[in-house]
Amino acid sequence: MPGPTHRHVFSTNPKSNGGEAILVITEFMDNGDDKNNIWLSQRIVLNSYGNSAEIVVGNGCAFTPTKLRQLADMLDAEIAVAEKKALESRTR
Repeated sequence: MPGPTHRHVFSTNPKSNGGEAILVITEFMDNGDDKNNIWLSQRIVLNSYGNSAEIVVGNGCAFTPTKLRQLADMLDAEIAVAEKKALESRTR
């Protein structure tokens, strides 16, 4: 029977005492199809000392492992560019 299978919570600050953190809450849903039957329903929660905002992300925009690897690769490349530029500016 289709429906939720389980959920996972990722925090950028797992030791947070209620302070600043970004949570990605993923609910895995069985849509009842034989193929590609698991859909992701995600919420991004931004917390900052008593204030919070929540964004609901649909299956088409969900942070999948493939998209997160792509983001990590892009960030690594951009950090390398920034480090190179910082080093060049210090040696002038």
